[in-house]
Amino acid sequence: MVGEPTCPYCGTEFTESIPAALEGSIRLRCSECESIFTFTPGLGSFPIEDDLGLHISRGRLGARVSIGANIDTSERSSDTLLRAFYCACFVIIGMLIIALVLLTILVG
Repeated sequence: MVGEPTCPYCGTEFTESIPAALEGSIRLRCSECESIFTFTPGLGSFPIEDDLGLHISRGRLGARVSIGANIDTSERSSDTLLRAFYCACFVIIGMLIIALVLLTILVG
């Protein structure tokens, strides 16, 4: 039987007291990652990510919480190709501007 709520996203234990007479589930906010989850006495803690559109990703600096589209899956290969195309265009335009400046200095 699970007695103390634990955040299902980052594993932080909830330190505030939960009434013993509680029936049903309650919503709690994690003090560490600010995620909202439900806790049912006797059953445990459960994420409600689908209800709020919360997405948790783990990185080098800890848990990252985003609301809305999932950051990890939102960047597709077409986005990467488009970004590479824009970078290539900026490099070519930059080289043309530098060549034009050098040409005006040498001719002028």
